[in-house]
Amino acid sequence: MADTIMERKGPIEDLDRSFDVQFWQAQSPQGKFQATWELIVHACKVKGTSETWQARGEVDLDGLTVVFTAKEHLIAAKRSSGRPQDLIDADLLSQTVQQ
Repeated sequence: MADTIMERKGPIEDLDRSFDVQFWQAQSPQGKFQATWELIVHACKVKGTSETWQARGEVDLDGLTVVFTAKEHLIAAKRSSGRPQDLIDADLLSQTVQQ
């Protein structure tokens, strides 16, 4: 699986979010998952807790190690980031936990 490399240049005030959308649409499901997991690990470091890291699980799928965590931990990590899309994701995930 090859990494996607994208580049855009220009004054920051002239740049919109279309580049971000194009970048994430170009990512594989594994790439998106890896980025999400990195967010979880970073959030744990920032919050000073390793509960999510300790609660993680790993499974091997045909040579690909997939790391996962509890939905509640993913929700907490997304909320702690404060980014608009992560807050939307956290709300949607919370609705699925309650059902």
